[in-house]
Amino acid sequence: MRGAGHYSEALAGRGAEVVAVEGSKRMIGHLRRRVARQADGRVHVHRHDLERPMPFLADGSCDGAVLALIVHHIDHRAELFGEIPRVLRPGG
Repeated sequence: MRGAGHYSEALAGRGAEVVAVEGSKRMIGHLRRRVARQADGRVHVHRHDLERPMPFLADGSCDGAVLALIVHHIDHRAELFGEIPRVLRPGG
């Protein structure tokens, strides 16, 4: 998940374990403040460039991906769209 943490907060509030990824220093501050309200520690925040591989995620380690409001910020979409299927579990 990328952005100010709205989706991360909502998903964690429904019991999901969330890996939130944001590349912008400014936006990651917003994200961290928002998810700090989640006292259960279900949101794991990474500052990372989504145009690069995500070594912190194992193959097939995610059930889903939310890319709301991000695609138009990515110049090298092929890299991102190649990485998403790698980290999704079969059927994810």
